[in-house]
Amino acid sequence: MKFNLSNHHKVSTPKSVDKWYDRYTRSWVVQLKDQNGFQIGNAYYCGNRVEAQEEEDRLKEEYKL
Repeated sequence: MKFNLSNHHKVSTPKSVDKWYDRYTRSWVVQLKDQNGFQIGNAYYCGNRVEAQEEEDRLKEEYKL
């Protein structure tokens, strides 16, 4: 059985970066979000706030946000 999923996956352009603390994993999470507020790709997990801020800044620079 073959599947062609290429027509079903539309790559979204990041519109924002969200950074928040997850108490369950005890880590900071940085996510790229699309225009509807949905996550794009994988989240970045950071051990402390400084690392999370650096990752947020890097993503903003990379995607010109």
